[in-house]
This record gives sequence, structure tokens and C-alpha cells, in this order.
Amino acid sequence: MSNVIPFLPLMLGALAALFLRGWARNIIMLVAPVVGALNLMGLEHGVFWSMEFMGYALEPVKVDKLSLMFGYLFHLAALIAIIYALHVKDTVQHVAGLAYAASAVGAVFAGDLLTLFVFWELLALTSVFLIWARRTDRAYSSGFRYLIIQILSGVLLLAGLLIFAQVNNSLLFTQIGLDHDGIAEIGAWLIFAAFGIKCAFPFVHNWLTDSYPESTPSGTVFLASFTTKVAVYAFARGFPGEEILVWIGVTMACFPIFFAVIENDLRRVLAYSLINQIGFMIVGIGIGTALALNGAVAHAFNDVIFKGLLMMTMGAVLHMTGKINGSELGGLYKSMPKTTILCIVGAASISAFPLFSGFVSKSMIMAA
Repeated sequence: MSNVIPFLPLMLGALAALFLRGWARNIIMLVAPVVGALNLMGLEHGVFWSMEFMGYALEPVKVDKLSLMFGYLFHLAALIAIIYALHVKDTVQHVAGLAYAASAVGAVFAGDLLTLFVFWELLALTSVFLIWARRTDRAYSSGFRYLIIQILSGVLLLAGLLIFAQVNNSLLFTQIGLDHDGIAEIGAWLIFAAFGIKCAFPFVHNWLTDSYPESTPSGTVFLASFTTKVAVYAFARGFPGEEILVWIGVTMACFPIFFAVIENDLRRVLAYSLINQIGFMIVGIGIGTALALNGAVAHAFNDVIFKGLLMMTMGAVLHMTGKINGSELGGLYKSMPKTTILCIVGAASISAFPLFSGFVSKSMIMAA
């Protein structure tokens, strides 16, 4: 069994990026996700290590098929985002991006709710710097609003896990469900709400469409890859087969489109589209069959790649033109032909066009 904790290579890479400069930093940033992914290949299924805290058994690292799938996904997403961000000479973005990715990996390998809570909060604290790194007044204001709602999600998760610890005398992160009696039901709904906020459920989704478009071009690629996908993982782990998720997911798949078609900021269009795609995943988790769950996880995997690609193309447009409003742009295929082709590839995949990845994963969910 490998002796390296899954999130450690990325976290050490973030620490090294804080002190290194130039080519040395670039090499470390590229090596960290590769080493992390190779480390996952050596992990055996089961509990990595266990400990006791205040009388409760904790499992900081638990390995199974679901956590490994998201672990590989997050290392791939980190590598892609890092390559995209290498041209940026900004220590804040480099350190925050790697630490953010490490927090996501730590969350999906958490075998208990307390460890999950720690990484849940680290996700918020590390990612907000990718918004502030743009260094505009709107980015600072949006970042603070983003941080408030993310911390609220953490507080709800903490309250829920404390209730579960009291009722069940256990903090292990297994299937939670909503079918409980008494105070345990309150705890389950608190955890459900905490996951829902991070998943951008209807009426608590504004943090996503408010903050992501205000981030830096490279920061947006990181943001689109981790926070909501960790929440999708948490629902797949804790609430598979809950019928209410089907209705929530359907709503998420439908309502953002009405906002997207009247939005002018193209990165905000993609933010609404991100909620739409998460809706498909939540529907799959709500159905809860093997095919549906496989489709939801597959779509999460695909979404990180094609949504990351679309965010990169819009970042390239913003970098080259200084503009991102659709009404101010046009004819870019002449001056940016490669970006145009890549944008069409991402758009075809997100549209479930045959022979593209989105067609496969969406078909699995629809079939289920």
C-alpha cells in the first residue's frame, strides 16, 4: 500500500510554489498532480489509516471506487488548469490553485464527516483567493459574498455532523439519507442543505453566477472544476436514491437556461450552464440505480473537461480582447481560429452531440 496521503503531493506543491520562482515553480506545479495521480494507482481499497478523536473513530483517508474516480478526475483537472495558468506570473493564483485542488482531493477521500468538514472549509478559504486575484473592486466584493455563503455551508455541515455524532455515536461518512426520526432528521437535513449550497441548488445558486465570472481567466478554470464536483461526490456518497434530488436536479437543468440566453457576459453564461450540467448529475444521484450513479459520475468527469475547455476559450478571449460581453465581440474566428475550433469542440460535447463525451454520460442518465 502506498504511504503517501492522496492530497499531500498537491499540498506540498502549493507550499513549494509559495517560495519558488520561474522555471523551478513551473516544474513543481506540473509534477505535483502527476505524482499525486501515480500515487493513487498504488492505493488499495479500504481505510488508509484510522484514529480516535474525543471518543469517536475517524478515518481521514478511505479509498474505494467512488473516491478514486473523483481523485483521478481532480488530479487531471489540476494538471489541465496548471498548464493553462503557467503563463501567469502571480504567486497568489499558483499557490491558491494547487491548495484548492489539494483540498478537493482531501474531501473526496474523507472517510468521516469531521475530516470532510475540514476540507469543506479549506475549499472555501483557498478558492476565494482565485477571485480576489483579479484585484478589482467587483472581484473583492464578489469574493466576500462568496466566502460568506461558503462558510455558511460549512456551519450547516458542522451542525449536522454534531447531531449525528450525538445520536449515532459515530462520525463515519456513510450513506446518510433523509429517513430518520427526531433530531437525527434535523441533522440529516442540515447536512443535505450544506451539500446543496455548495452544489448551487435553486435559490442558493447566486454565489456561483456572482463570483465565477469575476475571477481571473485561469482562476475560473480551477473554480469550475472542484467546488461543485465535491458537492456532487458528497451527494453520491451520502444521499443516493433520494427522490427529492430528481426534482431538484430537473429544476437545476431547466431554470438556468432562461438566464443564460439573456446574459451578455459570456463567462456568466457558462456559470449558468454549469448549474444546468450539475442538474443532470443530481438527477442521476436521485434515481440511485447503478446505471444512474455511473452516469452521474461519468458526467461529472466529462463536465470538468468540457466546461474547463469552454472556460479556457472564454479566458483566452478576455485575455486577447479585454472584453467578455457578447455584444462587444464578433468575428473572432478570423483572429483566433484555434480558440474557435476548441470552443466548438467544448460546445458540441456539452450539447451531447454524437461522438462527443457529453453524449455518452447524458445518455446514461436519460436511459436510467
